[in-house]
Amino acid sequence: MPGATHRRDRGFALLVVLWGISLLALLGTRLTATARVETQLVANMRANAVAEAAAEGGVREAVFRLLQAEAQRWGAEPLGFASEIGAALVTVRVEPLAGRVNPNTAPAGLLAALLRQVGVAPAEALALGNAVAAWRVARPFAGVAGLAEVPGMTPALLAALRPWLSVHNFGAVEARLAAPAVLRALAESGEQQPEASEDYGLLVAVTALAEGRDGGRFTRNAVLRLRQAPPLAPFQVLAWD
Repeated sequence: MPGATHRRDRGFALLVVLWGISLLALLGTRLTATARVETQLVANMRANAVAEAAAEGGVREAVFRLLQAEAQRWGAEPLGFASEIGAALVTVRVEPLAGRVNPNTAPAGLLAALLRQVGVAPAEALALGNAVAAWRVARPFAGVAGLAEVPGMTPALLAALRPWLSVHNFGAVEARLAAPAVLRALAESGEQQPEASEDYGLLVAVTALAEGRDGGRFTRNAVLRLRQAPPLAPFQVLAWD
């Protein structure tokens, strides 16, 4: 019948319209959610970029402070300060490295004595000290983490040694900047690292943690060599992580 057919066509058309509206609503919801996610990602990227710039500003402020005359009389204790840079609070910690043992240049006896400071038995310490000295001949350590590849070096042992080591100290260990454990190792072994061929200046590790008001967070780690004698550059970046 014509009337029934007309009603059936209208019902089908209404159903199509409802499906279309539902589909459009679903697409609108998805587009809105995607836009929110992308907006948040952009905001996070901006916040982290602000924090990164502030952390690098903290490193440069540390350089400025260290180049002051009084910094040359600095002892073994870390230097710390906090500073507001832009929209972030930056906490900076500076530690001297000239009082640390260099696993690339230290005599095996000194390395063994240092190992004994963390509880390694004398015979085992001597064997591991010799293993480190042998390993570096073919593959010098690019960083302290590289010692993990030496047979016998466990993660716990390396973690205990890490505060006393630096691959950037190319001179003799400076007693006034050395930790008590390093001083004991020097005394027990009767050995010292080779003297540097030049005045290496002030050698420091700088850690700058920036926390922005918008939630950004960034940490910059740097190893710096500072020299005041012209015509040399006032500082040199040895590591930047």
